[in-house]
Amino acid sequence: MISAVILAAGEAVRFGQCKQLMPLGGKTLLEHVLDSVGGSQVDDVVVVLGANADEIRRRIDFGSARVVINPDYANGMSTSIQAGLRAVDAEAAMIVLADQPFVTSQTLNLLIDEYRRTRPGVVIPTYNGFRGNPVIADRSLFAEMMNLRGDVGCRAIFGDHAESIVKVAVDDRGVVTDIDTREDLDRVIPSGSEGSPADLLQTMVDLRRRRQPFAMATIVRAERPTSSKPGDKAIIAPDGTLTGWIGGSCAHDIVVRHALESLETGAPRFLTLSSTSPDTNRQGVIGVPMQCYSGGVLDVFIEPSLPAPHMVVVGTETVARALVRISKTLQFHVTVVDPLATRESAPEADEIVNQLALQALPLGEESFIVIATHGRYDEEALEQAACTSASYIALVASPRRAGVVLEQLRDRGVSVDRIKSPAGLDIGAQGAEEIALSIVAEIVQQRRAARSVAAPAVTAAAPAEAVDPICQMTVTIADARYTAEHEGRRYYFCCAHCQRTFEKEPQRYAHVA
Repeated sequence: MISAVILAAGEAVRFGQCKQLMPLGGKTLLEHVLDSVGGSQVDDVVVVLGANADEIRRRIDFGSARVVINPDYANGMSTSIQAGLRAVDAEAAMIVLADQPFVTSQTLNLLIDEYRRTRPGVVIPTYNGFRGNPVIADRSLFAEMMNLRGDVGCRAIFGDHAESIVKVAVDDRGVVTDIDTREDLDRVIPSGSEGSPADLLQTMVDLRRRRQPFAMATIVRAERPTSSKPGDKAIIAPDGTLTGWIGGSCAHDIVVRHALESLETGAPRFLTLSSTSPDTNRQGVIGVPMQCYSGGVLDVFIEPSLPAPHMVVVGTETVARALVRISKTLQFHVTVVDPLATRESAPEADEIVNQLALQALPLGEESFIVIATHGRYDEEALEQAACTSASYIALVASPRRAGVVLEQLRDRGVSVDRIKSPAGLDIGAQGAEEIALSIVAEIVQQRRAARSVAAPAVTAAAPAEAVDPICQMTVTIADARYTAEHEGRRYYFCCAHCQRTFEKEPQRYAHVA
């Protein structure tokens, strides 16, 4: 039996952020390693976590792999190796580095096959004559490995066992490719991978196709030392997912939070992130303190991209055509639904749908359905509309016709409470154009009223916050994972590093908060 021990506990100080969660081609570095190991012939997988363990466990699906925590990760790689070995009961351990995402399952199998064939003390891969990782160590060496100290790996003991080392030549440069710095990652990211312009464009196109809002964050100025540079961009989706690159872990969290708030208000933001005292004297600039080991300053512009309100016009009669024209003038995204509609009959429309399947359309709170078929298929369209999440459903019909249609729907068990008829505001409208105007005016009135009600709710629901006494970063109390008690008061921290710093000298930092 061979167990894989994946070392993913390091602080990644040289990288400047949680390296294990860095995106690469749609996956994180750690997920790439997990996939390679999981696709190999190893019998058991143990992942050793330390720094950022809570965040990594929250964002990574480890599947059948077992996770162990190394509380002594700050004392070097040797402690992580030992934490992993304590968790395995196997004839050999494959020591895998979490920052080598390009090693293939086939390479791992070559090492495993060699170990099972010759049973050496150590199996080491080589690429063009250069030694690489991962390595397989026989159980007979575990005791010596448990005596390692400091930031050293297994190779510290290999010199005493030269006669039992077998080297396996592999055609896999991944065994000698470590991701230690941001520059290392920039060199190996292939065209079109996560964070590249092609990937950002694809993400943007996909979100717009699904009519999902998003925010674009752009680095417009960077003062060294920072891992970002002017022109770096990222897209933030409504669920907080970030595609692209705008800096390390602390910059990542700050930008995501402000991007989501920008989506709520619909207004852009300009941030200055600094580990010292951010400049807040410039009009329109939000100064945000940032914990960053390397320091530096970032100016970030966040621009929300909200989908246009969606007008769905069912029918192609005179009122329907007027609705399309007026809606486009007011910058609605207009979809015309009618079996006979063509691009020639509705040239202003953004979409032409010839099938009555309203539930298949991307509809939500900013969607509005107006049925103006002159009685041809009102009932069918209204029944489907009532099952959507559109915020406005209206029927263009005379009061008598509307009463008959709604009664028929009630008899079929359809909820008609959301259906508005007569459609539009009572402005004494006459003719198709004025009727269409009254309908669009009612929709505009409803949209503005909904936003004015929602805005105070966002403010009222703002979570309680505290200031990290070490780095001065704002921490949401309800979500705080790192806290400490001192003289009857609780303190909140953005990360484990700040918490440990405080706990070593609480008297020094308590007065800062």
